[in-house]
Amino acid sequence: MAGRGKPQQSFGVDFVTMELSEKQEKEFTTWSKEQLPRLGELTQELVSSGHKLGVSWDGDNECFIVSVTCKDKDQDNYNLCYTSRSDEWVEALQLALYKWDVVSQRSTWRTKAQRKNWG
Repeated sequence: MAGRGKPQQSFGVDFVTMELSEKQEKEFTTWSKEQLPRLGELTQELVSSGHKLGVSWDGDNECFIVSVTCKDKDQDNYNLCYTSRSDEWVEALQLALYKWDVVSQRSTWRTKAQRKNWG
């Protein structure tokens, strides 16, 4: 289970939790304003680097969900997926891009639980 440091599996994909710290939440606000003109470029970079991007509506929670799944078998994140949510689809997309570009630094996706279980 994700809460115990192991990704939650569904449909052959492991879901990881990538939560933002309070500091990252504040930094996201600045980052999202600065990067808004590059939204298309960042999205293209993400998808062309072997990731599947999905946008859907969550009727139960009344918000948009953007999911990012790594489909490149040569990457450490293969078949891992994380999600971002917001009332606005563009903000959900920006959150997903921020997690990929800044939080994970376009590298291995680690959750808080996974970091606590290392060392």
